[in-house]
Amino acid sequence: MAALASFVNGHLTDSLPLSDRGLAYGDGLFETIRCFGGQCLLHDYHMQRLITGLNTLGIDVEHELIQQSLQQALQYLEQQACHEAVMKMIVTRGCNQRRVSPGGYGDQAGNATILVQLADAPFALHHTPHTAIAGVCDIRLAVQPALGGLKHLNRLEQVLASREVQARGWDNGILLDTRGHLNSCVNGNLFWVNNGRLYTPEIKNAGIAGTLRRLVIEVLAPARGVVVETVSTTAAILSDAEELFMTSAVVGIQSLNLEGSGTVHGAMAAALREQYLQEVSA
Repeated sequence: MAALASFVNGHLTDSLPLSDRGLAYGDGLFETIRCFGGQCLLHDYHMQRLITGLNTLGIDVEHELIQQSLQQALQYLEQQACHEAVMKMIVTRGCNQRRVSPGGYGDQAGNATILVQLADAPFALHHTPHTAIAGVCDIRLAVQPALGGLKHLNRLEQVLASREVQARGWDNGILLDTRGHLNSCVNGNLFWVNNGRLYTPEIKNAGIAGTLRRLVIEVLAPARGVVVETVSTTAAILSDAEELFMTSAVVGIQSLNLEGSGTVHGAMAAALREQYLQEVSA
């Protein structure tokens, strides 16, 4: 994705103080938001997840400032006549005013930093690649209930998993946690169909509570009379799955073909994808 512009605390700039705790410690959160037709898709879900994360980490920032940053970015896209884009909003604790114990990790930070980056969308919303090849990665996600579900800045596990995906020639990777339980994909959430029923992994101990995952669970699937079951299980269940797919705020809903298992029929994914596109395009 090609960069379009960056704003730091409302100023058009591509620089950030070296003492920012987001850079020093990953002390912050981010949201990656699909922008379409002058709107932030899944806006409420993104903001609710961000506020939950800020409260959990104890980062104090006025919610009005977050909304102002969003609107500033959308106005920029409108001025540039950019109909589709990806917005990455990062909120950090800001810069330390002084180092405190233990070991400098403790904070006495000033104002929070709000960074908004805009980039070209990787593909048009209505032309998402419908199918990707995926395999189960060797890299595992650490179990940490205090951070489970949050979209915090510490993503080295996904960086390593992405390198593994590239080395193996896949399009995506399926991640387990260190207990061997299914968790997610490298860049999205995982769903599968078995005996006509829809499942997704439990993510309270690791991984990200995706916004589109939430929409599928709360809105799209129930509208089709389908209840999504959240389960804790191993990758062995995937060998019997009738269908696999992933969800991502950027990619959308994409069927997955598990390496070595042949083509997976994507009827459920196709139906949910059509519902999603109708909802966000209305």
